Amino acid sequence: MPKILVVEDEEIVRTNIAEILESEGFQVESAENGISALQKIDQFFPDVIVSDVMMPGMDGYELVKYIQQNPLTSSIPIILLTARADTQDVRRGMQYGADDYITKPFRAQDLINAVTTRLAKQKNYDRKFEELKSNISMYIPHELRTPLVSILGFADLIINNLDDLDKDEIRQMAGKVKNSGLRLYERIEKFLYFSELELIKTDQRLSEDCVIDQTLVESLLSSKFKEKNIECIEVNIEKEKLCLSQDYLTRILIELVDNAYKFIEKDAQIIVNGKTNFSEYIITVEDNGIGMSEIEIKQISVFKQFNREEFQQEGNGLGLAIVKSILDLVGGYFEVESSPGQRTKFTIHIPTKS
Repeated sequence: MPKILVVEDEEIVRTNIAEILESEGFQVESAENGISALQKIDQFFPDVIVSDVMMPGMDGYELVKYIQQNPLTSSIPIILLTARADTQDVRRGMQYGADDYITKPFRAQDLINAVTTRLAKQKNYDRKFEELKSNISMYIPHELRTPLVSILGFADLIINNLDDLDKDEIRQMAGKVKNSGLRLYERIEKFLYFSELELIKTDQRLSEDCVIDQTLVESLLSSKFKEKNIECIEVNIEKEKLCLSQDYLTRILIELVDNAYKFIEKDAQIIVNGKTNFSEYIITVEDNGIGMSEIEIKQISVFKQFNREEFQQEGNGLGLAIVKSILDLVGGYFEVESSPGQRTKFTIHIPTKS
């Protein structure tokens, strides 16, 4: 039975809310203010919190902030009740970590719908978290072991044969250790980045925007892929303001270009285009590499790699999942066109800033 904590300083309203929720089969506990609610949380640990905003002592905003700062309670969905419903108040609550807003006076069904929706989303969140843990436990050992074996192997060679090696040989082995260390670092960083995106509830980056232009894209791709043949990348970008932080934009471009780079021939080319189309900005990343079948396109998911037996790949298959997660957060999406053995084209749709 789902447990709901109701936080409301007016006894009549508090009792009314509790009766509505109990009639739907929920187990309900009540608190008259934020301070009392924190004590109840320790004892009751609710599945959802329904809290008034204007309360003496500790108001609803302060309660949300406190709950979000505690790792043990930060995943509890919070629905705020308020007589004030202007945009600034709603934004303030959401920035602190509230999940939903209900304006007083409200209908019983509005309250029930809000609670059941939060419970359903929390259940989906828990399911995704369990899937993520399962996938990570399956793939991390292999993906981290590969570069680690190289690091340890060359380190042993240097230590055990130091007197027999000249400077050039030591330099070459040290270079291989460094390269393997960088691969290991990138894989760990990608795992952590994806985990953050999957489990995120609030993020300052979601309220940020950026201006995309030719110089920005050329600069970030050049700095990221300077060790590779950057001349194989052709960039054609129109200037526009996007509803997307520069951090997210950078990650999308790097993941898509890196994905394309793995599957092209030595002298092939990757083409990156960007242009405004009404209220959205369209970025395309196209290569003439090995391509993907329709079935493989539909199976794009976390840790999924294709044709690994035929084509040696680096990485963990997280790149496209990261792109999808970012676009989901900002209200965008991507499409894939591909012909096996010929080409692949990713088309990214990002809302523009009006």
